[in-house]
Amino acid sequence: MVQILRSSEYQMLKTQTRFADAHCHLDLIKNPDQAVNDAKFNNLELIITAGVDSQSNKKTVELAKGIVFGVVGISPDNALSDGTNVEEIESMIKASRNMVGIGEVGLDLTVADKVNLNIQRDVFTKQVEIAYSMELPIVVHSRKTIDETLSIIKDHGIKNAVFHFFEGDEQQAKKIESYGYKISIPPALSSKRRRVIRAVDLESLFSETDSPVVGKTPSDVITVVTEIASLKGVSIEDAGETITKSIKDYFYI
Repeated sequence: MVQILRSSEYQMLKTQTRFADAHCHLDLIKNPDQAVNDAKFNNLELIITAGVDSQSNKKTVELAKGIVFGVVGISPDNALSDGTNVEEIESMIKASRNMVGIGEVGLDLTVADKVNLNIQRDVFTKQVEIAYSMELPIVVHSRKTIDETLSIIKDHGIKNAVFHFFEGDEQQAKKIESYGYKISIPPALSSKRRRVIRAVDLESLFSETDSPVVGKTPSDVITVVTEIASLKGVSIEDAGETITKSIKDYFYI
């Protein structure tokens, strides 16, 4: 179970370490303002909240202020029901300086029985083209489709791509890293993800919570950074500093 460092537990880190949550869904959190305030207390300098459909995209634009930045997109499980709303994305991004990318978007074979995979490909490709035309990073949702999603974004000339909630193996991680793309680690650390963390450079890793789906709030990212630091053999301070800087630089924040 994920646990948040709070109060006296966190005081030793609070003045030295900074953190960032590269992926969450603030619109699904019951009290997003409180979650953001808690994140500030816990020394998070940056939260990126992601939309998945037209409704959540609109909420994401509203929430993107202060330390909160947003990405908007139509996710694969919403491709059939909401794919016609792809054209809204460009105007949503232009609506706020805190909108920093396209996401979460991609392909998902685990919902292929509900959403025709060809529709997913069409909706994903259209959003990749928007990201390329606007020179924006893209946040990739990829379940059992890492090789295909990687091929699509690479072939379309995408410069910055983040593989959210990475589920691949070390070889796939190294291939993603070789293209300059990033691997985002959630607070669900399987032995497979631990091997991935060890296999790639610290600079290729992002920390995320995917809260409230996996973590409860963005503050849970502290446990992710703590685990990454342990596996990479560096201090929590160095891991937090490196990851936070990498996220800011990658999203041009």
